[in-house]
Amino acid sequence: MFMRSVLLLAAGLLAGLSAFAQLGGGSKPVSGGIKAGMITEARGDVASQSGVGKPQPLRKGHAIRPGMVIESAPDSDTVLAFPDGQIGVLGSKGNVRLNNYVYDIADPSKNDINLNLIEGNLRIVMGEIGQKNPGALHLQVGTASVALQAGSQDAKTDASLVTQGGAIAVSVQVGRLEVHLPSGQVLQVNAGQTLMLSQDGKSELEQTAVMMQSLSRSALGLQIQSQLAESLGFTQVIAEAQAAMAIVNAALKDPANAPNPAMLEILALLESLPSPGEIAPDAPTLPPATTPSGAGGGGTPCGASCN
Repeated sequence: MFMRSVLLLAAGLLAGLSAFAQLGGGSKPVSGGIKAGMITEARGDVASQSGVGKPQPLRKGHAIRPGMVIESAPDSDTVLAFPDGQIGVLGSKGNVRLNNYVYDIADPSKNDINLNLIEGNLRIVMGEIGQKNPGALHLQVGTASVALQAGSQDAKTDASLVTQGGAIAVSVQVGRLEVHLPSGQVLQVNAGQTLMLSQDGKSELEQTAVMMQSLSRSALGLQIQSQLAESLGFTQVIAEAQAAMAIVNAALKDPANAPNPAMLEILALLESLPSPGEIAPDAPTLPPATTPSGAGGGGTPCGASCN
């Protein structure tokens, strides 16, 4: 069931993503690189804004491009997925700006990801760009700059970032990262640890379980504790987005390679995309696929109510 839902998600997204409208037929990678990501889930009230324009509602299958600010209302969240496999989940009452994104299969030196978390929580799982060149991944969290450090190919760095009321929290589930403070100080946060930066710039690094307890001592701490807990609950939806983007990535790199009937249908969608702005209302029905049981665990921000 997990793999079937992933195939449906990938096919539906490919059918509706205007960012890939530059793709034509043939078997060559996209020329000039892809400069957009996509929304794979959107629950509640999620919108994007570019420049001084009015906010526009976001839903599954919509493209996200550099310059966009993505906002989520209370009790709302959304999954930002990128063709290189990087996943970001913006939690409730969040605000994140995509400053830049370039994924160039032919020339990886041009690859770049630049995200700015303005408010709320963002769960980040590293993709191909960050794994192969961590310097190409730029994350700004409030006043701090965060650099994710590549781990093994089988264990991609996974972290939850929070900025709330002038305070910052960085919690690492897998891998490690470095936090660069405005003062020039650099702090390393390893798996199982959480770093807290208070409003006055003081830092505290503890094991995550210990930090979650200490955050309950203040009103602001309780808000950050809630944001971190929400972010930690996004494991299942991240696993689904990763699997879907792996299918997309494989199709982009080698459209001629179709290992199963489901892939054939996905590739057919790549060669008959709708015009920009059109979004397929429903994912096509794909043949059933089998997968070992026990895939991806944890909570999910979306259910049947996802747009």
